[in-house]
Amino acid sequence: MAFQPFGYRFEVSYLESPTEIRAIISKKRTSWFDAKNGARGWTLGPILCLWFSAFDKHGPMLFGLIRPTFSGTKIYGRAGSDLNGILAFTLLLPGLILLTAKLHSENSATLGSLVTVGIIVFIGGPLAYWIAHKDRKSAEPLIRFLQNLTRPRPAPTAEQDLLKRTSRAVTMIENELVNAAPITVQSIGQALDRMGAHDVLVLEIANETYIQTICLDGASFLLEKREGNAASHYRAFKAIPTAKSAKTQELGLDEINQALLAYASDAPAPTSFSWERVVV
Repeated sequence: MAFQPFGYRFEVSYLESPTEIRAIISKKRTSWFDAKNGARGWTLGPILCLWFSAFDKHGPMLFGLIRPTFSGTKIYGRAGSDLNGILAFTLLLPGLILLTAKLHSENSATLGSLVTVGIIVFIGGPLAYWIAHKDRKSAEPLIRFLQNLTRPRPAPTAEQDLLKRTSRAVTMIENELVNAAPITVQSIGQALDRMGAHDVLVLEIANETYIQTICLDGASFLLEKREGNAASHYRAFKAIPTAKSAKTQELGLDEINQALLAYASDAPAPTSFSWERVVV
């Protein structure tokens, strides 16, 4: 696997013109200071910059170019964790080394300053790059925002039709913030799109009766449910097709969306995974 401290490359194509795409981004992006997570940012001519959180300065970020193509528009660039911080550190590092070398040659550098620079260069640098590489997938919600920018809304499934008619009382909780609006197919999808690494989304029917999903790294999720008490707490697992008798607790976004819709509409759960009780 390639070492990617500066994020990973992405590319998304559209049938619309660059002017139309910029207008859609401006309309659909989250406001800069909205407390909820979501793609927010700016466009300046062909340059696009998006980030995910109003508070986490070291969080996911995306830099891209908006280019016309024969059939419409293409956005390509890099997405990752703390791209601005990593770029700033990389640009400042040579200057720090040269300044220290100059002071040392002039006998102006103290032992303490040399040790400090050594720690920054030989310990802090590799550590910062490794963390940025490890967390690069936290930018997946920003990629999803671009991928869904002009995607037409699919026809409703049977579960989604049922959700429109159900009278089941369900409360949505995003990172401990209660969403007072009625639960809909769109609100569940939008809440999932806002989920980044370590975010939690809960659909609660009553105290100790709920289903919840936890985002691991921006791209994979855990799914759990509780049916009245700690003794009835379950986690979803699915089989790994390429590994005999192996299973994983990491689910994809589509699987999570289907499970939440089924739960909210009191429909049967998807059969692509099974539930196992969590032993506390």
